[in-house]
Amino acid sequence: MREGMNPTNKSKIVFGLLGFIITAITISLLVAYSTSTSNASVLIQSENSPYQSRIEAAPSIDYSHGLDCRVGLATNETPQIEWVDDLDAGWFVIFGSLSDSAENGAEPVPVLTVKQDKLGSQYLDTYTFSIPLTDTGLGAWIDANPGLLWVIGNEPDRGPDPGSLIRKQDDTFPDVYARAFHEAYTFIKERDPRAKVANAGLVGATPGRLQYLDMVWQAYLDEFDEPMPVDIWNMHLYILPEVNPSGMPNGIANVALGTDPSLGKMESYPPKPQNLCSLDNIYCFAEHDDLTVFTEQVIAMRQWMRDHGQRHKPLILSEFSILYPYQEDPGSCYIQDEFGNCFTPGRVVNHMQNTINYMESAVNPTLGNPLDRNRLIQQWAWFSVSNDPEVGNVSDLVVKNEAGLYTGLSEVGIAYQSIAQARTTHVNLLFDSVSYLLANTNPSGTANVDLWVMVGNNGNTAVLEEFTVTFYSDAALTQIIGADTVTVSGVGEPSVSGCAREMVQATTLWSDLSPGTHYYWVEIDSGGIITEDPVAGAGKSDNVASGFVIVNPESSLVPLLYFDSG
Repeated sequence: MREGMNPTNKSKIVFGLLGFIITAITISLLVAYSTSTSNASVLIQSENSPYQSRIEAAPSIDYSHGLDCRVGLATNETPQIEWVDDLDAGWFVIFGSLSDSAENGAEPVPVLTVKQDKLGSQYLDTYTFSIPLTDTGLGAWIDANPGLLWVIGNEPDRGPDPGSLIRKQDDTFPDVYARAFHEAYTFIKERDPRAKVANAGLVGATPGRLQYLDMVWQAYLDEFDEPMPVDIWNMHLYILPEVNPSGMPNGIANVALGTDPSLGKMESYPPKPQNLCSLDNIYCFAEHDDLTVFTEQVIAMRQWMRDHGQRHKPLILSEFSILYPYQEDPGSCYIQDEFGNCFTPGRVVNHMQNTINYMESAVNPTLGNPLDRNRLIQQWAWFSVSNDPEVGNVSDLVVKNEAGLYTGLSEVGIAYQSIAQARTTHVNLLFDSVSYLLANTNPSGTANVDLWVMVGNNGNTAVLEEFTVTFYSDAALTQIIGADTVTVSGVGEPSVSGCAREMVQATTLWSDLSPGTHYYWVEIDSGGIITEDPVAGAGKSDNVASGFVIVNPESSLVPLLYFDSG
């Protein structure tokens, strides 16, 4: 919340053979399923020539010291990036320049801010990006940093405080943000198809904020005749009241622009504010670090994603922490909650530990990401290394002296470092989806079919080496159809990112198929190159899947498919 700055687990499929003639409706269903997958990765090189024998196992690679992609933090200026290595973060949000990188190779995630243009207090229909979408502006950054995740916007839902013209976050109405997202998304993807694009994190996932997101979604659909193409969904999570007791924006979170003020979470108020904290429509100061409310917002965001057909997408939490300041006064502090308690460093550390423990363990069988064992949050980032020039930023991870120099870790920073360094990393390759295909015979009476599968990694570190995906015509995995090698594009770059963030495609050609139904089996890492942890993940148990091809479907026995609505 920085101020002043710009296989088969995707859809559960059960099939049984039925002896009937396939109908046109069933054909269209199969074709639709076989083509509705993640985008193919440019890192794949096909090998269509069948192997003569199964690949021999190679020495395993140890990933125990890889970067943990779940552990992140936010940086506000270039000198803060130097602390990413000390804090052992695996990724970091950048509100400043992309001119520097972390020594430990952590993934940078830049924020391209967008503000709706204004004339005084009047909102115009145009907008401005923090970096112009030109060859010498954002284009140069994209060219120099291929394959990044780009966040479009920073809390566009939050406008100025009542009676003020000072703009803090992006201050943009939903329909204008939808157009800005489209322009930025198109510019980035045309320049770098490997790049990923995330939506702006809103202040939280309250009813009013989710109404703002509804309005963005509908505005995009109305304007561009397609759903908003978000690769990775993003949220901030701050438990902040939005309206004062009179129902007006309160200068803390404020009402999300364009939304119904009656949805706003209210401040507590005298004479007995402690009694109000249990009410659903009130966010007390004491609830700023309430784990129950924290989990409610995560669930609400995941429910919104499911309702909009986005459950299978990753969800990152790119900002969370304590925003209320801590300054010691004689015998007291600034600020106290309704129970007279201060937001001390110890209280912040407790909040950090509780929320991280929750995000590590929180799964939901109907809302979570199926590609990440139904985990709700794929990655998280603490805010921030330092939120200068705010006073009393108890959540700062690094201490800044009067000369403006960062001198060492704060009490909260030491706790963050301990949490990050205590973690272990692992890889877990698995299938996103496999192909179920229809084909017709050629003049020779047979068919040639391109088989494909989508492969992901829901471990907490990237796969850094090449590995092979092999296709077989038998369940014993002895009769090889062909294979594909998942490659790396450069030194130090992964073949598959961790945290269920990326899906890559493997393909091969199956030739000379006769009319009828042909089953195939496919194995990830058939050469045994990659070490997968069976304790932290599924190990190798989820590395084999099966699919089928129907040749001349109008005269074949076909499977009946049942799809999980989630």
